[in-house]
Amino acid sequence: MKMPTFALLIPVFDDDRVTLAVASGLSQSVPFDEIIIQNPNGKYRDLEKLSPSIRVIVEPDRNLFDGLDILVANAKSDFVTMIGSDDFLLDDGFVSRAKAKLTESAAQIYTERSLMVGKGIRPWPKLWWVKNSPVLPSHFGTFFERNLATKYRMDHYTDHDIYGNDSVWLRAVQAEAGTRIVGSDEIGLCMEAGGVSTSGWV
Repeated sequence: MKMPTFALLIPVFDDDRVTLAVASGLSQSVPFDEIIIQNPNGKYRDLEKLSPSIRVIVEPDRNLFDGLDILVANAKSDFVTMIGSDDFLLDDGFVSRAKAKLTESAAQIYTERSLMVGKGIRPWPKLWWVKNSPVLPSHFGTFFERNLATKYRMDHYTDHDIYGNDSVWLRAVQAEAGTRIVGSDEIGLCMEAGGVSTSGWV
């Protein structure tokens, strides 16, 4: 069976914490095939010097979700995972766990739990809840088959960046015929909490 390839996608405007996000990607025991950064002002071009696998795209975007769409469109790998510039992977086994599961299955999505950190600390529910209930996988820290992520553009499901309706996007992706989810109960990503979706709204 063909070994799938993996890309880490990071949108950033002006947030120097992106260096930690990139470092966590470079620390993987099984490396990402690509680490792609979308930065509309060109501030972080120097990050390309850290590894041949890093590309910085300097292209105007309308909002965070448009930036993510630009990243997906520029990825060449079989699977893509997105993280914010203020997020980071918690251990060096994130890619190896995903590669093992996605090599042995025909799944289009691989998900792990995220740790959301803000005013409190909230771990994402376990995999059973994602596979058997309305709980959605996290849009950050989840691997999506690139062709699937390309078909459903994230910016199409946002209200001009007022509400990040990533849950609507996720439901559209999951509804795709034949979509299968595999994953792990490992907590693989520390995600900075913020915005409507993490401030007590249901």
